[in-house]
Amino acid sequence: QAQRSYQHGEIETQRLFVGQLQNGVGRDELYAIFEQFGTIDDFNLLQDKCVAYITYGNPDDAERGRAAMAGKDLPGISRGGGEGRNVQFSKKR
Repeated sequence: QAQRSYQHGEIETQRLFVGQLQNGVGRDELYAIFEQFGTIDDFNLLQDKCVAYITYGNPDDAERGRAAMAGKDLPGISRGGGEGRNVQFSKKR
């Protein structure tokens, strides 16, 4: 049975958009960073666009991941320029 995604307005609270990734970032490395916040149900890295979509099984896990990683600058993961990562709840599909 598929879990229900909780949606508030125009966002999905279980699904994160992760932008400002470095070109060529490794899937396994990025997955491991976000997995520490909870069980990941779906992980989609779009390397050509330097973004990822991460869906957690629980909205609280997604919120922990968003709060901890938004604006963080990690060598080898974040695009340069000191902006850090853009991590936010995904817009509805």
